[in-house]
Amino acid sequence: MKLLAIGRPREGADVHEIGRYAREEMAALWQLYRDGAVREMHSPGLIVLELIELHPFSAFEVLFADRARPGARREGQEAI
Repeated sequence: MKLLAIGRPREGADVHEIGRYAREEMAALWQLYRDGAVREMHSPGLIVLELIELHPFSAFEVLFADRARPGARREGQEAI
C-alpha cells in the first residue's frame, strides 16, 4: 500500500518552534528513505498530517469502452 502524507503546520503553531525540530526530523526521514520503508513519524504535535491512500490509475479503460475486445462476439455474430 502506498500513502501520500501531507504535513501542514497546526493552526497557531510557531514556525520558529517547528524549525527547532527540522534537523532531527529530516535525519529521521532520511533514515526511513534510505531503508526503503516509512513506518512511523512522530512530531511534537505542531504538524497536522493528512494521509491519502494511493491506488493505481485505472481510468484509461474509458478510452476503449466502445471497442470490442479481440475475440469477443457481438450480439448476432458467430464466433470465428
